[in-house]
Amino acid sequence: LGRTIRSEIQRVKVERVKELLLETSHPIKWVGEESGLKSPQYLNRIFREWVGMPPAASRREKTG
Repeated sequence: LGRTIRSEIQRVKVERVKELLLETSHPIKWVGEESGLKSPQYLNRIFREWVGMPPAASRREKTG
């Protein structure tokens, strides 16, 4: 695939965060913990790297 195992794990976790942001109204901290990204700072950094915006902005954009 041309990706490292670490990067693939991050991708899968970010995909799970994206799903939970759309499917639930739980706080972003909870979404991160459920996705295996326990630290809010790490969640924000990784999500921003993969998606281009923080989780809260992504949720607002997708849910209106």
